[in-house]
Amino acid sequence: MTSPLDHRANDDELDDVDLTDPTKFAHAVKTSVAAFCRLAQNHSDFIRTKTADRLNLTGYPKTYVIGDLVKIRVPPTHEQMLATGRRSSHISSWRGPCIVTDRLSTTAYRMDEQSSGRTFERVISNILPYRASSIRAPAVYVPLYSDVFLVDEFIAIRDEPNSPFYIAKVTSVTESSIEVHYYGSTHPDLSRATFRPAWHKPNSDVIHLSTTQPIDTIRYAGVIELDSIRNLLVARNLEMLSSRKLRKKSQNKLFHIYDELFIFDR
Repeated sequence: MTSPLDHRANDDELDDVDLTDPTKFAHAVKTSVAAFCRLAQNHSDFIRTKTADRLNLTGYPKTYVIGDLVKIRVPPTHEQMLATGRRSSHISSWRGPCIVTDRLSTTAYRMDEQSSGRTFERVISNILPYRASSIRAPAVYVPLYSDVFLVDEFIAIRDEPNSPFYIAKVTSVTESSIEVHYYGSTHPDLSRATFRPAWHKPNSDVIHLSTTQPIDTIRYAGVIELDSIRNLLVARNLEMLSSRKLRKKSQNKLFHIYDELFIFDR
């Protein structure tokens, strides 16, 4: 192995090289290239060490454990940029909170996004700790709010920002609002609750839960302006079994706020 002193000796030899001699000139070039390669490698090692020190100072973990809340990098697609009317550099590409569900390797993890229930796999360089902030977020395409609502889609939604939430079925969609038909349950346990359409008589607050429309009743319905959807929407794309219970995956989307479900009187 060549020592640093040997390299220094080789470098000093270049001072006395006759560059008019093609053979000696070629040797000088080869020696100079080797010196530049060593310099580049030393610089790369320096930057890598300094970067690691900086990350350690800011507290970014090198590993996560199952249950950690994180945010992940999800670059916007062309369609999403069109939907927001912003350039990609003006759209946040980090989404969260996500909860770590599995460690795939020393540098890769699997996590579920809490708002959508979607599963992602990311390497450590595309994961950061999730810290809630009151600072206004930049423009971002969030599927929970930005994807087009579909007729017959089941959602979880509130009447007011801090009120209990309802399960509802989208019945119509306009450019500025959606209309929903509320579904209700009398059981507070999401894993056992069955949801049936809600009906009431005109000018009456008495609600009937029935899979068929009772005589002289109308839908217990509501109209939600899209401008206010961010403050009211809890979950989307919920799936209902033939037994009128929510699928397990849909229950998981609501598990962290299960006690905020509005329970109808028996």
